[in-house]
Amino acid sequence: MSDGFWSGIFGGVFGPAISRYLARWFRNYRYWKIFVAAIFLVYGISFIAAWLKFGLQDGLVLLEHMLNFPGILIPVGMALVFVMCVFLGSRSRT
Repeated sequence: MSDGFWSGIFGGVFGPAISRYLARWFRNYRYWKIFVAAIFLVYGISFIAAWLKFGLQDGLVLLEHMLNFPGILIPVGMALVFVMCVFLGSRSRT
């Protein structure tokens, strides 16, 4: 019950300021650059997480599996969602 209250308070106080700042920041970048950076970021974070958790050999195996066709779809999908969020954020009128 109180979760909705705090969500409304923080969203009302911080939401407009954060939205205004992000909209200005997002307008400076091209969408294809954001897409490529997001793909490299997903691959990099996945490799580093597997390397730290399981070791270097298993991190390389995960990276090899992520470079197959089904493994490419997940980072591409995540990058497309990120680009969509950037597009919607850059079009806000604040």
